[in-house]
Amino acid sequence: MLLAVLLLAPVLTRGPMLVGVTSESAYVVWQTSERQANGTVRIGSAPGNYPASAQDASYTETHHVQLTGLLPATTYHYAIDSDPRAQDSTFTTAPAGPALTPIRFIVYGDSRTNTSDHQSVVNAIRQEPNISFLLHTGDMAQNYPFSQEWDTFFQVEHDLLRSTPLFPTIGNHETLDSLYTWGLYFSPPRFNPDSGGSVRYYSADWGPVHLVSLDTFDQTGPAVDPKLDTISDAQLEWMKADLDAARAKRQTIFISLHHGAVSHAVGPAAHGGSELILNEVIPEPSARHVTAAFAGHDHIYERGCIFGVDYFVAGGGGAPLYPVADGGLPSSVLSLHSTLAYSVITVQGASVSGVTKNPHGIQIDSFVLPSPGCQGDAGADDPAPDAGQPDAGGTGTTTTASRACGSAGAATLICLLPLAFLFRRKRA
Repeated sequence: MLLAVLLLAPVLTRGPMLVGVTSESAYVVWQTSERQANGTVRIGSAPGNYPASAQDASYTETHHVQLTGLLPATTYHYAIDSDPRAQDSTFTTAPAGPALTPIRFIVYGDSRTNTSDHQSVVNAIRQEPNISFLLHTGDMAQNYPFSQEWDTFFQVEHDLLRSTPLFPTIGNHETLDSLYTWGLYFSPPRFNPDSGGSVRYYSADWGPVHLVSLDTFDQTGPAVDPKLDTISDAQLEWMKADLDAARAKRQTIFISLHHGAVSHAVGPAAHGGSELILNEVIPEPSARHVTAAFAGHDHIYERGCIFGVDYFVAGGGGAPLYPVADGGLPSSVLSLHSTLAYSVITVQGASVSGVTKNPHGIQIDSFVLPSPGCQGDAGADDPAPDAGQPDAGGTGTTTTASRACGSAGAATLICLLPLAFLFRRKRA
């Protein structure tokens, strides 16, 4: 009889992971093989010592347990009742205001498809010390309907996501099942009551850092090409108001979106930059002095300056790499690599800096934001610190251009005119 009960007991299949983490609360999300009532998270200040608990009262396979009444910038230990190993996991809440220590976060994206490459990136990220949170630029899994790619995603990222809060961005692959999986695990309305009942974009604070996650497919549905980038007037108006509010609080602002304004990936699978994002989105953060915009979509690493905004293409998380343009690039392209990669961003007071590494831990780029010449800073003609350096580790092709273009205005526009020939609206 006991054996029969054990065989019928729900088995942990995905998770746990941390989403919607603030200075006072957090969501722990996981899935079991069968429906389970009252999924429980036990929480405390030391491993194995969990005096408090919270439950998801519903009878379901996917559990969302909100932990409330937490203290800012505090590390907690927790375990979930669906885990037969009762594995101890930890997380640290966001600071409530100015941070006493540097805020370090990871930017990566397009982790789908190649499990071994995805695993190598995750393994490298896990070696980085004192990471506050993860910012994923979209396309987490292949996500074809009825695909098992999500099982693989959660297996690869298990030890990372159970201890590091995730702020995800919707990519085109997230739309392939009409956002069903996104709704199960990542839906912003579930974790951000102020974002409304149906939107798929959101913002979040981590002390003085403000994150804005845009949805560049917000009008995509079952009858619409899921690779066609779209952005509604409602989202644009929300973004402008959100950026204005963050700017008024003197926060350091970052934007994440899957299809960015610029990309110098080449080849039949490459998407290139989005004219929609270039013309309708980028002017708004440019006018509001946003620190940087992070995109994915093309499976490369690129950093540059567009209309006074530092931009990144962070698509080296595991998907098949694309070639990059070689030669004839505008001087606004500061670093361009066909390689698996992730970036570590450090915010300390008003200072923002970062490094980008390949899975071997070899640095392929370093930067201070804003980049010299971007957002009107002096030093536009300074050479890039990595100029002429090879892509150490042998993971791909590298092209690095010098820094020259300046702030938004006529000079920058002239520098960027060559980009017009590289913008594509490909659906591949």
